[in-house]
Amino acid sequence: MKLGFFKNQKDKIIKDNQTYKVIVLSLSLVVMFLTYVITFRIEDQKIVVMPPFVTLKEFWVSGDNVSDTYLEMVADGVAYNVLNIAPERKPNTEFLYAMVPAEHYKEVRSAIDNQIKFIQNNAVSQVFYTTEYNLKEKGIIKVSGLLKQYIGDKKMESSIHTLEIGYFIKGGKFFIRGIQLTKDGTKNIKDEDAR
Repeated sequence: MKLGFFKNQKDKIIKDNQTYKVIVLSLSLVVMFLTYVITFRIEDQKIVVMPPFVTLKEFWVSGDNVSDTYLEMVADGVAYNVLNIAPERKPNTEFLYAMVPAEHYKEVRSAIDNQIKFIQNNAVSQVFYTTEYNLKEKGIIKVSGLLKQYIGDKKMESSIHTLEIGYFIKGGKFFIRGIQLTKDGTKNIKDEDAR
């Protein structure tokens, strides 16, 4: 009688063992599938950010693609911190350098430092007013606007300039690969034309 009882217990344990193996195998397959979804499909996710202020525009980020409004806002931040400079004010460029990958760091830092040194060496203050964005060429943002330069209270020059920002997006993060400021033509703008 005890032998029959132990045989039944053994059969029950073997059956439970097989059931647990099936459950563990099923859960392993589910975990592998979810790992695939998390690692390979996360770049397809599109995140739309709705700012709390009416004056700001919504933007979206999806892997290596971003909306034009996102590029415009980043371009505004770069242009403001690179072109709005006064000799007595230390420019806030450290956050820009954090967006530059190591292979482009020297070139970008040199371009920004040259702009800052020109301002500080000549005691010039300058203000940049954005007028348009050109996002047609992939990997390049062209920000055009009016650049006004002053020495003390006296205005030196007002002219149209274009800040060209070379960039790439990786995993939703913006990286700068080059910055160049060019003057559009040789025409200086009078105060009446600038209004």
